[in-house]
Amino acid sequence: MIRRMIIALAAVIVAGCGEDPVVNAAKKQQAEFVGTEPKAVDVVGTYVLSDQTVIPGGVSALAGRTCEIYVSPDGSFSVTNYPQSSDTTFGSFLSATGTWRIATVGTSYGYSTNPKDWGFRFEGSGRNMDPAAFAGPQQPYGLLTILGDPDSNQTLRFKRKEPPTTPPPVPSPAPGAGEVR
Repeated sequence: MIRRMIIALAAVIVAGCGEDPVVNAAKKQQAEFVGTEPKAVDVVGTYVLSDQTVIPGGVSALAGRTCEIYVSPDGSFSVTNYPQSSDTTFGSFLSATGTWRIATVGTSYGYSTNPKDWGFRFEGSGRNMDPAAFAGPQQPYGLLTILGDPDSNQTLRFKRKEPPTTPPPVPSPAPGAGEVR
């Protein structure tokens, strides 16, 4: 009897989570982490929350709020309506500014040829923002943020807005504007 219990306990210990929890969360989100450090010029821009698995309801759970992260070429960032979870609801929404840097944000042993996962680390926002891994098979990369325990599959997924292909038109001055009489 004791021998069976020891064997069962050993099996549970050996099995553990079964695989790297970060990899598991990525697979659930059908994400592919970026294993090569990208150039800053390739990742600056605006990212919009496109999906979340923290609470039921997807993006509609934000009740009309748009969550965006703007990553500026000068090393600064701003975020609006970044959800802060509180069990089964979003308790609050963070809007803040700070600095960003490209860094390794995790490892994916057995999931990619390079186990280093690259992404953004956000600093100086006054409150903690989770690192965001670059996700996608090619540019423009999206972002995947795993909140708390990776086994919980609590994620925020962002898509990068495409920059306009041409600058917005300059409005014509109103009739009589700028005239000196």
